[in-house]
Amino acid sequence: MYFHFVLVLSIAVTVSSMSQSSSDTLPAFFPLTRKECEAVSAEFFKCLSENSNPVGSSEAGAAAVKACRVQQEKYVKCTRASLDAKGAKKPIVLTEWETD
Repeated sequence: MYFHFVLVLSIAVTVSSMSQSSSDTLPAFFPLTRKECEAVSAEFFKCLSENSNPVGSSEAGAAAVKACRVQQEKYVKCTRASLDAKGAKKPIVLTEWETD
């Protein structure tokens, strides 16, 4: 479900990030979801999904990021707090797929 808008928004943010403020871009850890931030993450992802049509449009992706600014702020705050917590396990993120 989330892969659909992740790709669209990643393209939109990459294309337009040079001319926009940092609040109009996605954080480097996006779309990471920490266990303690599941509800906040789901709210943010749902907002992005609902506001990123038509699919493949970089303008729609950029508009979705702007429309979901409040949810993004909650997502960023929760995720940063979780990542910075003492003793928190750092995520393992795959950067390429292995095929057999």
